[in-house]
Amino acid sequence: MKKRKLVVALIYDFDGTLSPGNMQEFGFIQATGLTKKEFWDKNSD
Repeated sequence: MKKRKLVVALIYDFDGTLSPGNMQEFGFIQATGLTKKEFWDKNSD
C-alpha cells in the first residue's frame, strides 16, 4: 500500500489586497485575550 504524504499550505495576505485589515486581526489577536488596540499598542515600535 502506498503511503500518502501530508500536505500543508499557509496562505497569508502580506499586502492587504484580500483582507479588509491586518490578518492578525482575524483570530490571532483574539486568541491572545487582547483587543486590537491593546495588541498593537504592545507590539508597535
